[in-house]
Amino acid sequence: MIYWIVVLSLFIPMLILGFDKKSSKAFGILFLSILFILFGFNHGNNDYSAYLAIFYNPETYAEVGYVLLTQAVKYIGGNHNYIVLILGFIWTLTILRLGLYWKVNLSVFLLSYFIYPFLFDITQIRNTMMMVFVLNGMIAVAKNNYKTGLILAVAGAFFHNFGLFYIIIFLLYKLNPKTSRKFWIISILLILTIPFLITNVVPILPFERVKIGVQSYLAQDIKYQSLLVWGLDYIVYMFIATRILRYAVLNPNIRVVSEEQKNKIFVLYKFMIIHAIFLGFLVYFFEFNRIFRNAYIIRNLLLTALLPFMSFRTRIMVIMYIFVNPMVFSFLSTLNLDGDYGYDEILRSNYVIDLFGE
Repeated sequence: MIYWIVVLSLFIPMLILGFDKKSSKAFGILFLSILFILFGFNHGNNDYSAYLAIFYNPETYAEVGYVLLTQAVKYIGGNHNYIVLILGFIWTLTILRLGLYWKVNLSVFLLSYFIYPFLFDITQIRNTMMMVFVLNGMIAVAKNNYKTGLILAVAGAFFHNFGLFYIIIFLLYKLNPKTSRKFWIISILLILTIPFLITNVVPILPFERVKIGVQSYLAQDIKYQSLLVWGLDYIVYMFIATRILRYAVLNPNIRVVSEEQKNKIFVLYKFMIIHAIFLGFLVYFFEFNRIFRNAYIIRNLLLTALLPFMSFRTRIMVIMYIFVNPMVFSFLSTLNLDGDYGYDEILRSNYVIDLFGE
């Protein structure tokens, strides 16, 4: 209940900060500090006990990157909380890098992120580590350093098996399509052909770990609900983002967007377009909504990067959207859409908060 009271109280501040540049910068620093404290000093969430067990025996479950990390932490005499603290620091720096590079309204971006999917990132440690590499790789690509970006995406796969799909995203980015039509066509074809691929291709995959990883995520039943919820949300988002991009950035009558910023914005847009090919995976794979949940960082970066180029009315509508949409998915997650997450408990389980509670 406390969590939802806090969330609902964020709307007016988000709206004000969406128009007040000075206050937005100051509060952006405050929100970054809160991000680090809540993340880095967390000691209780849905996966916390599981990660404690993994820390002492990582080889039985975790990927090689996480195994090496735990060994390094053990070598210096640390425990699982060291990993959480280090990741909290690196994740905060990554969010700061993203905000500075794309010149976004950091306050609005972080407030939306706190609503959703921040608490999942605290909980799913390996997934967040993977995304550190993916997001920094995306910055490298935007700086025209594609090889570094791809290497970082590959590195991310050593911390979570889902990183393999981000390698695909980075490889497809190199195709540099002029329109999104190709990816929508690929998406439809995959929806139709994935059952055949699962039956005939997965069993003959040459890498046993990859084969086991793919099979472990296969759903027992066709997941129409996932396609309806996550797929429809993605399609609506892409429609909104495309409309805003056309009228705020590509409009020949508007000259306020520099070529440099325009190119940066298109990098985010391309990464979001490529996600279309994974719509079919929502139907056949368990927990594949993870890739669309992870995309919340990119999608909100894109919209907040576009905020300065919007009309007053459009800006209000977009701020409402990036407030309401995460709130809806945050609520759905409490209904076991992504597992039963006790938000109040996660936020209270924090060493810094414990100091004030004593």
